[in-house]
Amino acid sequence: MENKKIALVKVLGTEYEIISADPEHKDLHGSGHDGVCDYLTHKILISNLSDWDETADRKAEYTREILRHEIIHAFLFESGLGYNTEKARHWAMNEEMVDFFALQFPKIMKAMKKAGAL
Repeated sequence: MENKKIALVKVLGTEYEIISADPEHKDLHGSGHDGVCDYLTHKILISNLSDWDETADRKAEYTREILRHEIIHAFLFESGLGYNTEKARHWAMNEEMVDFFALQFPKIMKAMKKAGAL
């Protein structure tokens, strides 16, 4: 299956191309990841999950989770935190911290909207 550009987003002024890729793509295959944020090429690869035996709704939900995770990586990197947190064991690139924001962002957004904070 061919890679497919699905979006172009600005992350703190830098454009990132979001690409839906086959799970066998060289940057995904064997990595144990369904998404990758490449800071050098400004590309985010998201697995198209063609090897998943799940419903279309579940695939779409998980794809959004992966995408949020990789976009947060891009924001942390573009803000300079990717390289400047080594004294704190690279907390800005920590997968658990990135997952927290990626998974909780919809709830945070909902609360911010309800509170009129946006």
